[in-house]
Amino acid sequence: PVLPPPPPAPAPAPFVDRYVQRIATTDPVVFITIDDGTYKDAAFLARVRRTHLPVTVFLTNAAASGDGVDYFRSLQGAGAVIEDHTLRHPYLTRIPAQARHEEICGAADKDLRSFGRRAQLLRPPYGDWDASVLATAKACGLHAVVGWDAVMPERGGLQTWNGHGRLKAGDIVLLHFLPGLDGQIGRLLASIRAQHLRVALLEDYL
Repeated sequence: PVLPPPPPAPAPAPFVDRYVQRIATTDPVVFITIDDGTYKDAAFLARVRRTHLPVTVFLTNAAASGDGVDYFRSLQGAGAVIEDHTLRHPYLTRIPAQARHEEICGAADKDLRSFGRRAQLLRPPYGDWDASVLATAKACGLHAVVGWDAVMPERGGLQTWNGHGRLKAGDIVLLHFLPGLDGQIGRLLASIRAQHLRVALLEDYL
């Protein structure tokens, strides 16, 4: 008798089992991530358009309401990738399970409607996470929960958490959409070049 073909293999489960602070890689790369979206820096948008700088934007949807959507669509068109930073930026471990689900899933769904792509990564606001946040992210179909291990502040030099006081391959750098963002990016890029590293897109390594 002719046997029926085997059933198709199930789709792989989303990889959400830990909070990723850095990427294990020997490539001389670091990753630029920018949170929230409150301030729309025109000079930064112009830089991304001009240089095709690879950046990941963890967008709080409330910050992209109204005319803000057009700014982030322009960033996306220049090569930035929009990811999930919740609808309203709460502490995710301090709210009920249903509200946590709404914040994470609702933001990913809204990204799909606004930008034509559903977010795949979550950055919990304030870096506030626990097992319930990981489980909710997985239930929402996200592939990783992402933190950071370096910060470029509004003033002063780069701050790193890797114990070396300078960037290393695989570091994830955090910035925010605040006035002066483009100047911060300029200082960060100078540090990256001085340490013989380059910027890569986070999504290519997750």
